Amino acid sequence: MRSADILDEPVPADEIPDSVPGESRAVETNGVRLHVVEAGPEDGKLLVLLHGFPEFWYGWHEA
Repeated sequence: MRSADILDEPVPADEIPDSVPGESRAVETNGVRLHVVEAGPEDGKLLVLLHGFPEFWYGWHEA
């Protein structure tokens, strides 16, 4: 039994509701492909929010 599906690419922007903040994209680092959502001004301070299982990225949508 699989607990989650891993997508090869981020969900296309036109399929994401307007209520979801930020821009979704995939980043590869050290051979690991990660889904990231970036929001806020480019010159703002960096804040990284990580979730744990069984949560997912949308859990931070009001942060």
